[in-house]
Amino acid sequence: MEKQKTSSSKMRSSKQVTNLKEEKIGDLAAKIEETDEMKLKMLAALEQPDSDDILYPPELNAHLIEQLKVMTCENNELRKCVFTKDQEIKELNKTISDLNQRIRDIISGTGPAISSKSAGIISAKITELCKQNRHLVAEVEGYKTKNSALERKVMQLDIINKENEKLDACLCKDDPTEASPDELKELNNKLAAINKKLYESKNRNLELKNDILIATKILQQELGDKFTSIKELQNDLAGWKGRAQQILLLQARVSELEDKLNGKHKDLIEAKRKDQSQIIREIEMKRKKEADQAIKELESLRAENQELKKKLDGAKCRIKNLECDATLIRQKMQTFLEKSNHDDMLINEQRNQIKSSELYYQEILKENTTKMNKMNSEMGEYQKLIKNTDAKIDALRKQANEKSAKIEELRAQLLRYEECSLQSVFFTPMKTATDNEIKQLSELVVTLNDRLDSERHKWDELEVSHRKIKEKKRRLERKVLNLEDELKLFKESKRGSRVSKTSVQKDTVIDMFGTTSVTKKQSSITAVVEKPSESSSSESQPVEGYENLDKDDLKFKLELADEKLKIMEDKLKMIEEEKQDDYKHLTDMIQTSKQLFNEALAVLQREKCLCS
Repeated sequence: MEKQKTSSSKMRSSKQVTNLKEEKIGDLAAKIEETDEMKLKMLAALEQPDSDDILYPPELNAHLIEQLKVMTCENNELRKCVFTKDQEIKELNKTISDLNQRIRDIISGTGPAISSKSAGIISAKITELCKQNRHLVAEVEGYKTKNSALERKVMQLDIINKENEKLDACLCKDDPTEASPDELKELNNKLAAINKKLYESKNRNLELKNDILIATKILQQELGDKFTSIKELQNDLAGWKGRAQQILLLQARVSELEDKLNGKHKDLIEAKRKDQSQIIREIEMKRKKEADQAIKELESLRAENQELKKKLDGAKCRIKNLECDATLIRQKMQTFLEKSNHDDMLINEQRNQIKSSELYYQEILKENTTKMNKMNSEMGEYQKLIKNTDAKIDALRKQANEKSAKIEELRAQLLRYEECSLQSVFFTPMKTATDNEIKQLSELVVTLNDRLDSERHKWDELEVSHRKIKEKKRRLERKVLNLEDELKLFKESKRGSRVSKTSVQKDTVIDMFGTTSVTKKQSSITAVVEKPSESSSSESQPVEGYENLDKDDLKFKLELADEKLKIMEDKLKMIEEEKQDDYKHLTDMIQTSKQLFNEALAVLQREKCLCS
């Protein structure tokens, strides 16, 4: 039960600690963000360079401002990391202190009894925690060095900006000098390189000054207030004495004075002096050996320092190379972004082109439906004309039948006259009547001939219109074929656009698709320009029945129209043949009637002669 209670209490305490950590991290992040916002506002105020600046153009200022922004972001991230690592180190220190207290309790025997196994586990944990502590301390120091370097860079960039502002003010006061852009670029590059070298030398000087100050402080702590400079220590051949040696000497003097005060014998004093002189000589020998060893160690440390400096220079060069690589990668990213934006523009243009082509095809379909309606109306009119001609032909046939019946009646009357052989007085009015009838029949024949001529003209006109309709039909068929080809191309372009949407990241496919889209756009534009504006001249009556027709329906209707036209042609040929036959029959009837009439007249004249 006690173990459970302790475990539950530990869990609660750990949860509370984690909550406190999260709160602290949130507060620190808020503070850092506030400071970052203030810095960014200051940078935004500086982001408006003068266009007349010659030595420091706006491009260089913008580049420096971008570097400042990047450095501030990295600095803030490093601060956050340092804060978190400090907290981890504090927690580990607390755990180490708790473990040390437990070990002390175990050693003293006041704490609870622990077995050898648990003691080994505790020692292993302590060693692991010590290693972790060392690693964390090293990481924290690395982050601190990075932070200090970034802060120095930020200070350098601030100084550069201030110098730029001062130079801008000086240039504004002076008269503007004319210079070529190439020379200005070279001078700017040289100036930037010199500034970099200057700032690197300044940083090295500051580091060396800090090292010298630390060394002087350590020597002051060792030597005391008598220490003035390092050069005096180098000039001392006997060597310098530290505080520990001075304390020993003073203690020896105090003991000697005490012995004198106690009144000891001189022999003892001399013996002690001899012993002390020997001890001093031995100490001097030891100190000389130690000094030689220290000199050797110092030389080795100097060599190590030089190696470390070389490594540091190599690391700096590597950092510069990495920065150049990072700039190249950023430029590539910008190019890729621009390329993706260009591809989006091409896709939008293709979508607009597809919409315009859809509208164009819809207009063409509407025009074709109106033309089909006109064709159907013309076909209805032609059918009406054919019906009228059929009615006229029937009427002419009836008239011909009536005339043939009259001619037969006249023949019967003539036969009666021949049989009866009446007198000439009776035949004279009959002759006049027959002459009048012959005149009327001839007039009727003339009128029939005129009607036939007019109908021939009408049929010629119908043939001409029929030819025109055939030509229109051929044109429409060609247009339908062109529309089918364009629809196929349109569907293929849609498929290509879908494939391009899935493979936008591939540059080659995008380039090919862009070229095809440009060619298609040009072809569609030329097609739109070449198409005549037939919709404005024709009466655009919207017919709901033909708007949603497919290609198959249009083909079927065209085939029906072809069949109807063929039937009409056959009918026209039949009507022409029938009319020609009727005309021949009429002419034969008239000639036979004339012959019979002449024969009857000849017979009557003979009878008259005989009677006389």
